[in-house]
Amino acid sequence: MSLFITVSVASADSGWDSDTQSVCYKNIATVKTLFITVYVASADSGWDSDTQSVCNKNIDKVKTIFITVSVASPDSGWDSDTQSVCNKNIATVKTLFITVSVASPDSGWDSDTQSVCNKNIDTVKTLFITVSVASPDSGWDSDTQSVCYKNIATVKKLFITVSVASPDSGWDSDTQSVCNKNIATVKTLFITVSVASPDSGWDSDTQSVCNKNIDKVKTIFITVSVASPDSGWDSETQSVCNKNIATVKTLFITVYVASADSGWDSDTQSVCNKNIATVKTLFITVSVASPDSGWDSDTQSVCNKNIATVKTLFITVYVASADSGWDSDTQSVCNKNIATVKTQKAKK
Repeated sequence: MSLFITVSVASADSGWDSDTQSVCYKNIATVKTLFITVYVASADSGWDSDTQSVCNKNIDKVKTIFITVSVASPDSGWDSDTQSVCNKNIATVKTLFITVSVASPDSGWDSDTQSVCNKNIDTVKTLFITVSVASPDSGWDSDTQSVCYKNIATVKKLFITVSVASPDSGWDSDTQSVCNKNIATVKTLFITVSVASPDSGWDSDTQSVCNKNIDKVKTIFITVSVASPDSGWDSETQSVCNKNIATVKTLFITVYVASADSGWDSDTQSVCNKNIATVKTLFITVSVASPDSGWDSDTQSVCNKNIATVKTLFITVYVASADSGWDSDTQSVCNKNIATVKTQKAKK
């Protein structure tokens, strides 16, 4: 069973409960926007219908749980002391997005403190972190090549999504930051960067996100999600692959490019900045339901080969039953008849 839920709550009696450190329906007035994406692998774990919050009830049964939070309350944010999302000093943090994939009940997420931690980080198979920081004393440190709390005023928005497959690479537990220590051992590194200048964004020499001429950075977002245990994602290499691509039920790719000579370089199989200055705006979300359309396994790129066979374009909600998912009465995600939830695409 799989269920992807994206929620935007806007009720005066719902939001983030600092007492229970959970998403609830309390005091939403102080929270401008709250997005939560949850991948629940068990009907009795992840989401607690009693408290209307993400919980760790039977967390051992939860294979993957993704949480994306944008907090906007003056008394909540990121606690540099505990290195966790908290409800402290949010006034200095305009936007904070954190996406976490917890692969072990005793790592990544600390049920005691209800926060992302590095307890037994060695057992964490995958850790995704997306951060947009906007505080004058935080940002990207080009010296250490990591997200820090320094001079964020010069960095308007920086989105970084990282998948680390080794405890000694990508994430530095000592500095609590994304790094390139032993980058060679990193099996997969997903980075979503806002770049729009050939001399800013990704530094191929250091294999890291840099801020060289960051003021020229515009926007480029790439998001990929694959969905079958034996295809798209290789558990052995912890990377996206095309093993049994025919069995891949869904492949989401969002690209923000608008020029034929900029964006994705099929030769290098990478996002390039060839004439990036000409990039304007183009949002493309593709759900590929056939191995011979949308995604070209030969070039490992998005194509329009047999585009007519592409089943769905522009999908925002991935729910599974007409009587489950979003409850219009409570304005919340519910688990009414959750047992019937399978897989369904919705909302073009």
